[in-house]
Amino acid sequence: MISIYKQVILDVYHQVYVGKQGQKKELLQQINEQNSRLAKARELLLVDALDTAEYKAIKIECERKINLLEAKLAATAPQQQENDIEKDLDKALYNLAYIDERYLEADIKTKRQILGSIFTDKLQFSENGYRTTKINEAVMMICTLEATLKGYKKGQTGDIASLSKEVIRIEFELSAQTRSRKDF
Repeated sequence: MISIYKQVILDVYHQVYVGKQGQKKELLQQINEQNSRLAKARELLLVDALDTAEYKAIKIECERKINLLEAKLAATAPQQQENDIEKDLDKALYNLAYIDERYLEADIKTKRQILGSIFTDKLQFSENGYRTTKINEAVMMICTLEATLKGYKKGQTGDIASLSKEVIRIEFELSAQTRSRKDF
């Protein structure tokens, strides 16, 4: 089950990452277009085809667009390397898969951290127990998915009385070509 979660998460990551790479190329192209436009305006200014007021307006507009595009470009930069993500994902999925064992063996501080990661809001204590208003969405989805998949088990049921008690006899006959002389 862990390998399925890992594959789904990596697939989604790759889709987002590839989308960001395409967006990065597009932003670089737009920055180059603005730089070309600014260079062309500079050339027109030098040959007196453009006056200084028009050049300043074009320059301010191009620089503003370039700054916006560079800010967007900085936001699309990946935060981690791919192997770091796989390593972190393996560690997270391992911790999640064996969270019950970790909880039982943990000290009080780690137990609080585990409970805090599952229950995002504070626990509310009442007379006979406690409750929380919100559970971590990822944990809730995993628990729901596992409960749903348990209904799809294949194989025999525990009740073998419903199985057939008759055994069908399978026979086959050797053809004349395959019989040996001893058979005649």
